Amino acid sequence: MADNTPLPVLPLAGPRHILLAVSGGSDSTALLLLAAWQRQTLANPPQITAVTVDHRLRSGSTAEARAVETMCAALGIRHMILAWEGDKPTSGIQDAARNARRSLITAAAVRIGADTVFTGHTHDDQLETVAMRQKRGPGPGLAGIAPVSFVFDDAGAGEVVQFRRPMLGASRAVLQGLLRLSGISWVDDPSNDNDAFERVAVRRELAQSDRSRHAELAHACRQAASGR
Repeated sequence: MADNTPLPVLPLAGPRHILLAVSGGSDSTALLLLAAWQRQTLANPPQITAVTVDHRLRSGSTAEARAVETMCAALGIRHMILAWEGDKPTSGIQDAARNARRSLITAAAVRIGADTVFTGHTHDDQLETVAMRQKRGPGPGLAGIAPVSFVFDDAGAGEVVQFRRPMLGASRAVLQGLLRLSGISWVDDPSNDNDAFERVAVRRELAQSDRSRHAELAHACRQAASGR
């Protein structure tokens, strides 16, 4: 995929308290690193907290969450770990995990008084999403992942939390290059190699396609977004 995108400048000025969703993967680890660096350039930086959801779907997930905690401590950023408790479904696990993660993070934002959540979605995620939705036919979904959305806290007092995705213009290759140059490792989730999941299959398909296909998807995304 595109590897010449610039590093993002995060919109840190404005929010009072930002909650970073950090899984330990390359995208969210880069988000954490950029937030830690860029807040130092502000005269009045916002409070920043990072959160990791331990889905407890495989052995080692708790240790990975603790590794993020250690990294946050080194960067001077408060960190919390949330666990997805209870029985897990036998099918549709990725959708269920995503919904549980969003619910846990939204409730945590309300609880600590964070007015904005930042997630690590990238340009690669955007192209994959548009490609997946193209397969289902035309519609507003072709606009891809929205840079800003609002999520209802259905587990608490019914407050609404703003989710922002400030890295949609950055490629995963560029972000991983930043981490390598900084000597920072990340976790590769084994499920990202499982072609049984639609997004993984589409990711492999796009990795084998040429740049014209990527440009086509980006154009489709911009056209749909302009009609939102």
